[in-house]
Amino acid sequence: MTDARERLIKLLEASAGTEPQTPAEELRALLTELEIRVANMEDTGDEVLAILRLLDRAVALLNDLQARGVDLKPEESRLLTVQGLLRSKAVQFVREAGKGRGLAAARAEVSPPPEHWWWYLDEYVARERRRRLQRAGLAFIALIVIGGLLVWFIQSRLPRDPRLRRIIDLESALDTYLSEGDAPAAINTLEELRSLDPQNADYAVLLGALYEVRGEETRAQAQYEDAKRLVDAGTFHRLRARAYLQVGLPQKALDEAKQAVELRPNDPEAYFYLGNAYEALGDVPNALQAYEKASKLAEEQENAQLLAIIRVRMAFLLQRLPAPTPEQK
Repeated sequence: MTDARERLIKLLEASAGTEPQTPAEELRALLTELEIRVANMEDTGDEVLAILRLLDRAVALLNDLQARGVDLKPEESRLLTVQGLLRSKAVQFVREAGKGRGLAAARAEVSPPPEHWWWYLDEYVARERRRRLQRAGLAFIALIVIGGLLVWFIQSRLPRDPRLRRIIDLESALDTYLSEGDAPAAINTLEELRSLDPQNADYAVLLGALYEVRGEETRAQAQYEDAKRLVDAGTFHRLRARAYLQVGLPQKALDEAKQAVELRPNDPEAYFYLGNAYEALGDVPNALQAYEKASKLAEEQENAQLLAIIRVRMAFLLQRLPAPTPEQK
């Protein structure tokens, strides 16, 4: 048994309480186990496959209890958060599952419905890779045309600062690691970025969020405290909202964004991340309301770049709203 599996077992044993006596208690116990397993997938191999059946059971319980009229909004938020984190770590999940019998073989034994998307994460990862390749192909010709000019511009106009160039390279790599759910590589990259630019609060907050996801609370809090010394409270909450979104924790992102807009009511970025969080949680009406406020502030402050991004998000969400019924028309 690997050290990672032993650590996972110890975490699960430590979280185990008394035997659930009701379906609601069973649901909460399942959510706790899911949160632990999804946050600690690294080097656990096909142990990650247990997550799939746990999700099946949690969704079935939630649907059944809600059909009976039980108010389970906190549990529903926890489930959405853990699902979001799993999706953000899809590459890591598929990689770990592949160390054993693999996801495809496990799926063949169950034949899950398409709406249980967690059973199809390998197909999701494959689709995302194809999309990235397609985007890369479309950009390839343009890169060839402007590449030489861009290199000339950078080399002739920007200072030949090895530190700056290293930061640019690291930030590019960080985006890749985050999109692939490679937390260890992202942490290593951010630690180097922090050493190169210790006054950058963005690095500190994102590194703290990654530590938090891994259960390293002491190290996470140290990064958050560093960030708080660098920026005001409203900016800190805004940065942490964005960081939580990047690591797949939309419910925590929502809580942070709400604090950010309270402290910085004229900050369009704070409302933008509030909209992002609502969108990630599937709350389209509130997401649109937040985006509308962000759009208004961005326009007033002549922030054209942010305004364009917000309008794209709003257009996308409007397409997801249900068509009005004849009575509503």
